Amino acid sequence: MASEIDSSEDSKISDRIVKRPLGELISYSLSVIIMNMLFFVFGRVQLFYTEVVGLRIGIYTVVSTIYMIYNMINDPLEGYLADRSPAKFTRKFGKRAPFALIGYLGLSLAIILPFIVIGDVNTNPTGVAIWLCVALCIFDTFVSLTGITMPGLFADKYRDPTQRKLAGILNVVFAIIGMIFSIIAFPTIKDGLAPVVGEQTAWLIGAAIMGGGAFVVSLFLIPGIREDETLKIARAKLDEEKDIQNFFIILWKFIKGRDFVTYLLSILLYGTSTSLIIVALDYWVLYGLGLTLSDTMIPMIAFMLTAPLVSPFWFWLSKKFSSRKVNIIGFIGFGLSVLLFLFVKDMTGTIIVMVISGFTSAAIGVNQNAITSDVLDETAVVFKAREEGSISGVITLFSRLQLLIIPLVFGIVQGATGWVAGSPTQTNEAIFGIRIEMAIVPSALLILAGILFAVFYKITPEKAKENQQKMKELGF
Repeated sequence: MASEIDSSEDSKISDRIVKRPLGELISYSLSVIIMNMLFFVFGRVQLFYTEVVGLRIGIYTVVSTIYMIYNMINDPLEGYLADRSPAKFTRKFGKRAPFALIGYLGLSLAIILPFIVIGDVNTNPTGVAIWLCVALCIFDTFVSLTGITMPGLFADKYRDPTQRKLAGILNVVFAIIGMIFSIIAFPTIKDGLAPVVGEQTAWLIGAAIMGGGAFVVSLFLIPGIREDETLKIARAKLDEEKDIQNFFIILWKFIKGRDFVTYLLSILLYGTSTSLIIVALDYWVLYGLGLTLSDTMIPMIAFMLTAPLVSPFWFWLSKKFSSRKVNIIGFIGFGLSVLLFLFVKDMTGTIIVMVISGFTSAAIGVNQNAITSDVLDETAVVFKAREEGSISGVITLFSRLQLLIIPLVFGIVQGATGWVAGSPTQTNEAIFGIRIEMAIVPSALLILAGILFAVFYKITPEKAKENQQKMKELGF
C-alpha cells in the first residue's frame, strides 16, 4: 500500500491550493457556534459554584489549579498521540476529522457534568470539589480533541488565503449566532424554571438544553471537516515517512519559535481578558446594577451584534494592510475601550461600552483563523515537520490557562475588596472590585498583547506566501 501512496499524483496536496466550496467552509465554521454556546455555559461554572452552590472561592481556585495541571498534561499529550495515529487509520478515516467529531459530540454531552452537584457543600465541601474537578477534566478531554485537530485541519484543507480570511468573517458571524442564542436561551430557561424546580436544578436543565442544541449542530460539521481522498492519501504518506521523535523534544522545539511563542502569549492574554469581562459582567449586572442574570443578555447582545456589522470593515483593512497590523490595532483598541467600564454607572453606559468593545474586538476575531494558519505553516517550514496535533495541543493548553488565571484574579480582588459570597448586597469597595476585574486587568492584558504582537510577531503577507511555497517544496 505504501508504494501505491508514493506513486499517487495526489500525494502532494500542496502542489496546488484548492479553493473549497463555500458550503464546506460554512460547515467548518459552524464549530464556532458550538463552542460559543457551550463556553457561555461553561464560563458560568464559577458563578454557579461560588454564588449558588456556596463553594468558597478559595476551594474553587484549588479545583481550577488541579484542573489546569491535568490540562497541562492532557492537551499536548493528546496532540502528540493524534499526530501518531497509524497511517492505515488515516487512509480510511482521515487524520483529524474523526477526533474532531468525537470531541464536539462528547463535549456537547459533557457540559452537563459540572452542573450535577454531588454532595452537600456545607457538610462535605471536599466531596463537592472532587466531583467538580472530575467533571471539568472529562469536559476538558473532549475540548482538547477539538483543539488539537481543528486548527491543523483548517490549515491543511483550506489553503486559499482569501478563504482563510473569509473564514474569519464567518467565525465572527457564527460566534454571534451562538452567543446570542446562549445569552437569550440559557438565562431565560434558568430564571424561568428556578421558581418551579429550584435554582440548582434550573441551572442543570439549562446546561442540558444547551448541550443538546450543540450536539445537533455538531452533526452538520461533517462536510466541513471531512478529509477527502487526496488529503487522506497525502497525510498517510507523511505518517509513514515521519521520523518519530520524543514528545518533550518536539515540545521544546516548538516553544523556541519566536512567532509561535508570541502567538501563544497573545491568545492567552486575549482569551483571559475576554473571559474576565464576560464573567465580571454577570457580577456587575447582578450586584452593580441590582438586576437579574437574564438582564446580562442586553449588553452581551449589543456586543455581539456590533461585531458582524463591522467585520467587513476589518476584513477589508486586513486585506489592504495585513492581518498582523489589524490584529495589533484590535488588541490596543479593545484594551483602551474596556477601560471605559471604570466610568459606567447604569445599563445604558454598560451597553455603550460593550458596543465600542465589540467594534474593536472584531478586528481580532476576523483575523484569528488566518493568523493561526500562518503560524502553523511557519512551524512546519522552520522545523520541516507537520506536527499540528502537538502544536494545537500546546495552543489549547495556553488558551485554557485562563481558566486558572480568572479564579485567581477574582480570588485576589474579592479578598482585597471585602466581597461576601452569596450576599445579595455588596459594599462600594466590593463593587469597585468588579470594575477592576472587567476594566483594569483586561485592559492591561490586552495592551500587553498588542505590544508583544507588534514587537515580536514577524509573519508578514510576504513571509506567509514564502512559507506556502516552501511547504510545496517540502511536500506538505
